[in-house]
Amino acid sequence: MRIIIHRGSHEIGGSCVEIMARDTRIIHDVGMPLVKKNGVRFQIEEYADLDGPELVKAGGGISP
Repeated sequence: MRIIIHRGSHEIGGSCVEIMARDTRIIHDVGMPLVKKNGVRFQIEEYADLDGPELVKAGGGISP
């Protein structure tokens, strides 16, 4: 088994962990980061009306 922490180890919120065993991978992506890449505080209200594909596209401003 292998565990990779992709995001969230040095912040509150926005954790993303990958768990691998043999030919299986599970991505556990929970929460939202508290700040964007540019350092501006994250405001969930900006994303409230977006559907799934729009949220993925908008994710570029969120810190990894």
